[in-house]
Amino acid sequence: TEAIPWALVSDEELTRIGLSASQAAKLSNPLSQDYAYLRPSLLIGLLRAVRHNLAHGASGVRFFEVGRVVHPSAGAKAIGGTGRVSASPIERTALGIALSGVWLRDWRLNEPCDFFHLKGLLEALAKRLCGHALETASAAAPWAQPRTSVELRLDGHPVGVAGAVARSVTHAWDVEQDVWYAELSVEALTALRRAT
Repeated sequence: TEAIPWALVSDEELTRIGLSASQAAKLSNPLSQDYAYLRPSLLIGLLRAVRHNLAHGASGVRFFEVGRVVHPSAGAKAIGGTGRVSASPIERTALGIALSGVWLRDWRLNEPCDFFHLKGLLEALAKRLCGHALETASAAAPWAQPRTSVELRLDGHPVGVAGAVARSVTHAWDVEQDVWYAELSVEALTALRRAT
């Protein structure tokens, strides 16, 4: 299911996923402090959607989003309004995928989502889109459970990261089930597709 969340986030939400406010581009004149930063990751919006759906009785959720993320460049102070920006922030398009709860439910079993379901989706996407096999290498992500995240590579080029969202993060979002998340660079995927 496609999720279409807000692109603006608060400093509290950044902290909940293990990022600091300095890792996000701040608006110089936000309407509210709840919407003071441009999101540096799609994870915040997808966790909102996961929490909402699980709280309303869904036994399992599978969300994706294709959206813009913004990272501040060195020396950037604020965006918009009358604030002057010393350097442009870096904006890119990302694909985020979040899985939680029951993957397959039938009369015999309730199969929970896990890393292998997420990896299978990513491998199918990579093969179909780029014709390359997905490679993984151990990597750390601020939102991930220690030693459960990997860097995703295609033809030796890094294209994203995937793993289990840390329990401290899911608890901060009032999600009691495991959440599996991947974020890929759409620009990197399309560049590899053009090269094949």
